[in-house]
Amino acid sequence: MGMDPLGLRVEFFDPAFEWFHDTTGWEPTQATVDRVAGFGNGVSLGITGWINRKLGSQVNECSSEYQTWEVVGSLMPIGGGARVASISFIRRPRTVFSHWIPDRYIRPLTRRARKPNPSYKEWIPKWFVNSRFNGNYVSPYFHYLTDPSATMKGMTKAGKLSRPLQQILRVPAWIPEAFVMGAAVENAVDDDCGCN
Repeated sequence: MGMDPLGLRVEFFDPAFEWFHDTTGWEPTQATVDRVAGFGNGVSLGITGWINRKLGSQVNECSSEYQTWEVVGSLMPIGGGARVASISFIRRPRTVFSHWIPDRYIRPLTRRARKPNPSYKEWIPKWFVNSRFNGNYVSPYFHYLTDPSATMKGMTKAGKLSRPLQQILRVPAWIPEAFVMGAAVENAVDDDCGCN
């Protein structure tokens, strides 16, 4: 089992590669290995690069192939994330807007009794709660499952998800995506290998 073109030192990869090599005679060049590893490191936001370094792989992180394809791989989460984040801002057919922070937190008085609102939070900006930054366009069923006050014909409160899960699922899509985009950009410009 001497062949290990990716330098993974993992035995269960070798039989498949040896069969492919024996059947076709193909062996990847160092440039091919670097391109694949760079792309994978970009897509995984640096995780596979860290694993490769820990395993002592034969990937050349300083090669232009590796660095170019790492940037290309880093753009994949950004591109996919832009689509995911658009859920917050673009209304699609048969969707409703589900607020993350309810408007009861920005009303000093209750709606019906016009008494002081115990849920009022002075520190929460009204502009945020009333904007599209505060939620996502979702299906009516998802809105029913994740919004404590949402109702749906024929459904009971017993069918709703737990409160903590509701809050997690209602986080506006742009918030976690901002972290993914930041990690992708950081990974694209980070120089872990010590290249000049």
